[in-house]
Amino acid sequence: MNNYSQQQPQPYAQMYGGQPYVMIQPQRPPVPPAESPAGSGKFIPLILSIISITVTIAAIALAIYGSSQAIKAPAISGTQIYSSSLLVNDGAWNFHSTANSQCAFSSQGLDATMQQTAQFDMASCNLTLPIALPYQLKVTIQPQNVLSNNLNAAVYLSQNVRFVISSQGTYDIEELSSQGDWISLHGGSSIQWYTSGVEANTLQFDVSNNGFSIAINGAETDHFTGWSLSGASTIGLGAVAGANPGEALFTNLAVYSQN
Repeated sequence: MNNYSQQQPQPYAQMYGGQPYVMIQPQRPPVPPAESPAGSGKFIPLILSIISITVTIAAIALAIYGSSQAIKAPAISGTQIYSSSLLVNDGAWNFHSTANSQCAFSSQGLDATMQQTAQFDMASCNLTLPIALPYQLKVTIQPQNVLSNNLNAAVYLSQNVRFVISSQGTYDIEELSSQGDWISLHGGSSIQWYTSGVEANTLQFDVSNNGFSIAINGAETDHFTGWSLSGASTIGLGAVAGANPGEALFTNLAVYSQN
């Protein structure tokens, strides 16, 4: 007979210090996030490009719509009393050339320059033909790229009223005071004016005895009233100086009497 007693199996709770046995499941490794397809970062620049193109198209459409809504220049009417390409001297002009301002015909047109601002600045190129009111005037101003100085043109609608416009389409209507200074009566900026520096611009003036309208490149730009003028008017062309000398090159002038 054996000297040891047969041991009975002990329950799990006794084997592990009285704590119930808990089976622990092994943890799975974390699943890495799915990678973005190669080249997905290219979609952002593409979207930005589409937005940029859309904005550009909208701006072009707005410009076309705006130009279509512009008031057209009054139709040319009346009797043509003067017309010239301004490429040659036809004897109808009087040049008021000084050390400060000059006027001369060239193969490109009637060229006017002014070195600096001075009192009693007058048109350096004067049409000797008296023009009765009302009348229409149409003239082309050549672009900045054919000039040696800053484009700053002046069209004299009478001896004491002139219209001045720069290469950027900023314009001013001025009146000559008794002290010899040109006083600004009204100013503005034209969106019809070509500012590229390589395109010519055409001005049209419809002048009466109490005011005038201004059209640029076929669209009415402004209307000014408040002056009193009677009898014949003197038409002149010239340039205006600012901080630097000014210049203007004129071609294709036509004047129509509406009497």
